[in-house]
Amino acid sequence: MAAEQVRELVRLDAQLTAMKTELTAAVLATGSTLMDLHGIGPVNAARILAAPGSRVRALRARPRARVLIEIVRAVRRRVDPGFAVAVKINSSDFRPGGFDVDDSAYVVGMLAAEGVDLIEISGGTYESATWYLGVDPGDPGTSKDAYFAALAPRLREMTDVPLALTGGLRSRTVMDQLIQQGTVDLIGLGRPLIQQPDVTTRLLDGTIDSIDLPPCPAEGFDQVLWWVHQFKRLSSGQDFDPSYTPRQSQLETGLGVLRQVAVRARSGVLTALAGRH
Repeated sequence: MAAEQVRELVRLDAQLTAMKTELTAAVLATGSTLMDLHGIGPVNAARILAAPGSRVRALRARPRARVLIEIVRAVRRRVDPGFAVAVKINSSDFRPGGFDVDDSAYVVGMLAAEGVDLIEISGGTYESATWYLGVDPGDPGTSKDAYFAALAPRLREMTDVPLALTGGLRSRTVMDQLIQQGTVDLIGLGRPLIQQPDVTTRLLDGTIDSIDLPPCPAEGFDQVLWWVHQFKRLSSGQDFDPSYTPRQSQLETGLGVLRQVAVRARSGVLTALAGRH
């Protein structure tokens, strides 16, 4: 590992240590009884877990899981015994030499030993097409009806902790089969809940047998930006906005990046000025 990578990990570790107490306190202040820690997608924990390499699996997975395990422990120390702690993890990141299902199984075993209450299975990263374009049904372990269901049994071998599955689930029949067969214990939904917040109620009462999502107007990575915008609207109490365009999404993202650059530049200048005194 290059020296700059080591320095980056040290810096990241310091940031995470500072954030753990603040994050946990913020969640507890809301009165919530569940925290779902994300170890997938673009977040730092996922990037560390997914670092490509060819070393022995136990040796490569253990240190890269340290950040995630330390966060779980820190949360556990702050919450009451009855507070539920869940972790969302990749079954695979679908990158050559990256985080595969055997790595995932190893980390799932570590999480089970930490006493987490639920492990949610997903897959893919920003660097792999599974994250924003949907998986190729021909990829090993994937399906157009439930993207990562075929990988779940390997993870089930490692733990009795309840498992949830997220990714591509649209048919109530498929969901029922996954639970009845014991493949997983819970079903997770993402984009359908953003567009149709009451969709779970309609599935459970039999009003609908499948989820019909109108096509996203964006393509490629712009799909991520489009859905993130919709998620932000929902979290602020606004309704889904089907008229929102990819162009607006690109503009918002560009302005956000410029704001971040300006904040970092200002921080760098202030730090430099402070160092002169």
